[in-house]
Amino acid sequence: MKFKDYLNESTPEVLYHGQRFKGDPFKSMKKYYNQGNQQEGPGIYFGSLEVANDYGQYVYKTVEPLKNKLFLPSRKSIGRIPNFYKKVPVLLKELFKLDNETMFYQISDWIPISEPDEIEDYHIQEFASKLKDEELRNFLITYADLYEGDFLDVFNKVYPKVCGTFNKELNFYAFLKPVKIEIINN
Repeated sequence: MKFKDYLNESTPEVLYHGQRFKGDPFKSMKKYYNQGNQQEGPGIYFGSLEVANDYGQYVYKTVEPLKNKLFLPSRKSIGRIPNFYKKVPVLLKELFKLDNETMFYQISDWIPISEPDEIEDYHIQEFASKLKDEELRNFLITYADLYEGDFLDVFNKVYPKVCGTFNKELNFYAFLKPVKIEIINN
């Protein structure tokens, strides 16, 4: 069975999101996607109706089919998610373009360089190879913390087909892209 087939089979038909304030959570996604518990990484969290009710009086449900959305396993190491891992250097290069000093501090923890201007493509490739054992959720949290709302834009540019992450055991889905939703209670 292909990886994407497995994910599509495991994705529920409908997911729910609860919050204390009324309004589409995706409209303020850049502001809130990286706050809170982040148990499965950054994102707008969806799960069962029961759990959504615990998070707030305003509960939303997904109204578009999720079977064709790609969610990656949040607790797998990025090196074990081949289609994700092979683009990690591209993601890091794009983040480097946004803020070379921030990326310099990340890379210089692993590779002996002394200035951001010294970073070459092969440094980014080498750095990416050192991250292969990092859990996806922790990798995403690190760069969402460092680059804030800009990370979401870069992530969605590099991974246009990835909708978010999931933890099947906990039935949590962290959305990094908006989907159609509707409120089910007022």
